[in-house]
Amino acid sequence: MEIKDVKQKKELNVDEILDDFYRQTGYSEVELYKEPNFDLMHYDGKSKYYTDFNYINDFFIDEIQKTIIQSSAFQRLAHKSMNTKLGESESHIQTRQTHVIEVSELAKIISTAIGTNSKYAEVMALAHDIGHTPHGHPGERMMSSIARYNNCGYMIHPAIGAYILERERITEHAFKSIKRFYPKLSLEEYESYKQLIRYVIDGIVSHNGEGTVGKIIPINKDIKRMRDEIRRCFTVKEYDKKLLPGTMEGAIIRYADIIAYTRSDLVDGFRLLDENNEKIMTEFNDEYLSLIGTVIARKNNFNKLLTLEQKFLTEIYGLSQKIKKLEECDDKHRDNIEIERTKKEQEIIKAKYDELCKFKVEYATGFIKKIKPKSDVKTIIPQMMQDVFIRDLIETSRDNDGITMSPLMRRTLFALRELNGKYIIPYTARDYEKDLPQATNELIDLYKKSLIESGIVYDTIPHKERRKYKLSHNEGYSKEDVDKNFSDDFEKKMFHYYNNLYEKKEKRDEIYFNCITAIKDITYHDVRIAAGLEQYDGDLKELYEENKIKPIREKIEKIGPTAKTKRGIKKLANELVDERINNIEDIIAGKLAIEYVCGMTDNTLENLLEEKNIISKDRKKVRPAKGIKATCEDDGSIKKLKENFKRDKYENLILPDSEEEKKELQERGL
Repeated sequence: MEIKDVKQKKELNVDEILDDFYRQTGYSEVELYKEPNFDLMHYDGKSKYYTDFNYINDFFIDEIQKTIIQSSAFQRLAHKSMNTKLGESESHIQTRQTHVIEVSELAKIISTAIGTNSKYAEVMALAHDIGHTPHGHPGERMMSSIARYNNCGYMIHPAIGAYILERERITEHAFKSIKRFYPKLSLEEYESYKQLIRYVIDGIVSHNGEGTVGKIIPINKDIKRMRDEIRRCFTVKEYDKKLLPGTMEGAIIRYADIIAYTRSDLVDGFRLLDENNEKIMTEFNDEYLSLIGTVIARKNNFNKLLTLEQKFLTEIYGLSQKIKKLEECDDKHRDNIEIERTKKEQEIIKAKYDELCKFKVEYATGFIKKIKPKSDVKTIIPQMMQDVFIRDLIETSRDNDGITMSPLMRRTLFALRELNGKYIIPYTARDYEKDLPQATNELIDLYKKSLIESGIVYDTIPHKERRKYKLSHNEGYSKEDVDKNFSDDFEKKMFHYYNNLYEKKEKRDEIYFNCITAIKDITYHDVRIAAGLEQYDGDLKELYEENKIKPIREKIEKIGPTAKTKRGIKKLANELVDERINNIEDIIAGKLAIEYVCGMTDNTLENLLEEKNIISKDRKKVRPAKGIKATCEDDGSIKKLKENFKRDKYENLILPDSEEEKKELQERGL
């Protein structure tokens, strides 16, 4: 049946039209999805995997939530952007604060429906981005690049969030509030409160959904492991992507986060304006419409369409893997005839899938035309898609041992996320933001001098370790000294912030030993980059190359080929670590300054750079013109985003999570 026949119909009868597909392919007509026979928003009793947090008095969770919302860190989120610079004309776009509120609502809905602790999921979601840097993920990349350049670690917002809860005394204030209402709090209740706080922090640290592609199964953790995971986020490259949460609620946050920002990114795409006051997006293109067609089919349980798409995608992926395996054989065992036969088979199936996608585009177009007024399309469609993703997540995860979606809908969610990365995210950068990493690094250099001069850095190094280094011996400024010597208000605030933090010796020691560990990890990667075994993937590329990689490369050339062996790299890295540790004062000062700047809002950081005359006050605060990605195309973060979407892990999203699910699909002919 040709697609043109579809256009002749006034009303699209999905089952009737797809009958021809079935006859041509011979695919099974067994239902892939069925209408649920239960109320999604009501769950009798407890989930099979109900957590231990339900015995904790709800008042504890209420007090933690209230304290988080009232904290300065949470209020700052209102002035931190998601993907774009916040401006007066764009006050209606998503901010980091509106995002966490949306995630908390989704987490509460999902948690209620699958029988876990919805209040706990809600409070965890409210705090999950509390440690986010200014300027969204590009800002996080910038701060982490500056930290790498200064040899003091990595800046990962989930781990920064854990520090903020403690360093800004949010958890302490929550406990004091609880004590006021429960003056006779028992030891058992106190321990329950501490356990709850630990797992709230664990949910924050392990919430990074960027690596989420399949089922998320919680793992058992003790307090020692939780603390170690936080430290490793600061000291081991990309360690945060390896973490799994300790609770089902923490697993829910991972998916709720992706579902929330995927919807809001799409809505922002229709709202954002370029320098000519024109919309970045005015309608859905065919790539979006194809996905929308899948989601509408899931919404209405149009099983033939869903079954066909699952079958097509599974076979296309399977044939790709077969071709890859055949091509990896040596010349002697390579079967070129089989390779060509398999490629031809894949082409035929792809052509059939393209035909199905054209139908989905028509189907989605017809659905959208019925929406009145037309201006509501940009909000109704993203919201409809979000609701379907949530429904699928609930149906698939209920009474499951983890949080997941059905293979087809999971693939659709990540494909939608990919399109946003392709058509929306690259256009949200400002021309002048390419100068921010260099400018912010200069600001960090200024603050490093102040931190060393004030004695804060000296106090950070444990007494028994100080004799190892040549230090600027300084016992530290008094409050009066700070007020007299520092004219910058932020320098004063930074001094008092760390001075108060250092009331506890273990906090000073933690910062010192984190720096020592980070130096080792960063140096190892620097040597591999210099040896050509790894690519640098951060900002400040020219500075990094000139001041860090070039000197190492010269050492490698002097040593010869043995320097590029596994043993040679390890030996050279150890030598460089010894050299770099001698500069421990400067490294610790960098870590303290960077962590403090990470807490600033977008405008605070920019205004500070202006006051210090690091960036010009008359810079143009505009995005590139419509259709022009010149300043964004070279953005490393955008390139990395696109590369991530091309990896195999995003292609195999259509596959089932377990052998049992795989067997079930096979029995259905899928």
